[in-house]
Amino acid sequence: MQVAAAAFPVTWDVDANLAHMERALAACEPDSLVAFPEGALSGYSDGLEGLAALEPSRLEAALAHLESLAARRDVRVALGTLWPGPGGQWTNSAVILAPRAPRWWYHKVNLATHERGRLACGQALEVRRGAPAALAVQLCRDLRFPDQWRWLAHQGAQVILYLTHAVGQPDAFSVWKSHLVSRAAENQRFVVAVNTARTDSMCPTAIIDPRGRVLAEAATADAQLISATLDLGQVSDWYLSQARTDLLPLVGPLAAASRPSP
Repeated sequence: MQVAAAAFPVTWDVDANLAHMERALAACEPDSLVAFPEGALSGYSDGLEGLAALEPSRLEAALAHLESLAARRDVRVALGTLWPGPGGQWTNSAVILAPRAPRWWYHKVNLATHERGRLACGQALEVRRGAPAALAVQLCRDLRFPDQWRWLAHQGAQVILYLTHAVGQPDAFSVWKSHLVSRAAENQRFVVAVNTARTDSMCPTAIIDPRGRVLAEAATADAQLISATLDLGQVSDWYLSQARTDLLPLVGPLAAASRPSP
C-alpha cells in the first residue's frame, strides 16, 4: 500500500488550501492514499478566528472538486476540515474520499478546550473497511487518549491516520513524536501523521510502522510531501491478544471486542 502525507501551511483561505492539495495530488502515484492536516480544507487556528466567515456552499464545492480530482487520478484522499453538522453547529471533522465510493466521515470526539461550546463533539469511533486497507482516523487531541487507538485496533484498523494542527509549543515536539511512536508500536499498527507546516510545529508529519520505526518524517515551515510503501503483513494482534484483562478488567465495548470468540 502506497501512502503519502502532505504537510502545508494551512490558512483560512480555502482557495489557497485547495491549491496546495491539488499540487500534492499531482505528485502522487495512482492507487495511493494521501493524507492532509486537520482543517486542511476549511482552515484552522487555535482561536477559530475564521469560523464565522466560512461558507458551507464554498466548502462543499471545494470538496466536490477534490473528490473529482481524486477520481481522475485514481487516488484516495484523507483530509481534515471544519464542516457544518446537523442543526447548523460546526464540527471538526475528517473525510476520506475514494473513487467510486461514498464519502466516509469521522467527527472529532475529544474536542480541544478552545473548541468546546463552539463545535459539536463527535460520538463514534469507527473503522473504514475496504481497499486498500482498513483505515481509522484520529484528530489532534485524540492522541492523548491511547484507549481510543486500542479500540480502533481491536476493531480491525490496519492504518490509523492522524491529522493535526499542533503548533505553538515547539519544545513539546519530542513528546508528541513519542506519543505517535507509542501508538504505532503498542497497537502494532501503521500510523500516518500529518501536521500543518509551521516553524513552531509541536508534532512531526511522519509515517511510522507497527514496530515504531519512523519510515519518513518532515517538520518544516514549507509544504512537503513524504511517502512510504506499507507492508500490511506487518500488522499484528500479538500484543493486543496478551493483555492481562484478569488483572486490569476492561469495561464497555473494548472489553467485548477483546474477548475470544466462543
